[in-house]
Amino acid sequence: YLKEQGFTVNPYDWCVANKIVNGKTCTIVWHVDDLKISHADSSVVDDVIESLRSEFGKVGELTVNRGKVHEYLGMELDFSDENSFTVSMEKYFDEVLKDLPEDMDGTAVSPAAEHLFKTRDDVAKLDEERAALFHRVTAQLLFASQRARPDLRTAVSFLTKRVQSPDEDDYKKLARAIKYVRRTKFLKLKVEAHRLDKNHWFIDGAFAVHPDMKSHTGAYMTFGKGMVNGTSNAQKINTTSSTEAEVVAVHDNMPAILWTRYFMEAQ
Repeated sequence: YLKEQGFTVNPYDWCVANKIVNGKTCTIVWHVDDLKISHADSSVVDDVIESLRSEFGKVGELTVNRGKVHEYLGMELDFSDENSFTVSMEKYFDEVLKDLPEDMDGTAVSPAAEHLFKTRDDVAKLDEERAALFHRVTAQLLFASQRARPDLRTAVSFLTKRVQSPDEDDYKKLARAIKYVRRTKFLKLKVEAHRLDKNHWFIDGAFAVHPDMKSHTGAYMTFGKGMVNGTSNAQKINTTSSTEAEVVAVHDNMPAILWTRYFMEAQ
């Protein structure tokens, strides 16, 4: 239907469509049946909404939310500033922190300590109830780390590898991450683009930091301020030097680097 209305779908992301209206780009992004529609002129957005309502309103009523601030999937998206936008998940974290055990009370200044990747074989495993709690809270932190809180990604990268059989040490590391979240739940991801054709990637490899001697990759991409894309994960192969670990780190991120360039060119 959008193609019939003159929109062009981005070939690198089939959930993004664009159309030039009055010399400016109207962009529609969708996830399942939720659409985000934007244009410099709000009347153009009105026309698009009415067009969608006339075509699909007979199937079901369209719910429309207008304005600069929107809540979606636990995020508060704020476009009030003309030159940036922020993503906040404070309300989401309030729900995560509610009814947690007392041994997770308190605050911490960082999400993990230096011994994050170190494990011991002689540590007692968690019972079924606490293991289920570990799995659930780790999944909640994973959800937030991929949206508004990339500062949690390194800790979450470790915790997600331990959900199958967590032990007491793992539980303490999760508690450390929770204490950090409690102290910093108000933090927002602020994103600015100095130039849309100038995105920069920063990539690093930490050599042989895991018990199996694999290295760890950290990467993020920005258009000027704020992380837009990135990863924090263990490398899949063993390397023999820190230099080789750096090369593998860049290699692992090349698909995302190239995809971003092609996607932006299409936009």
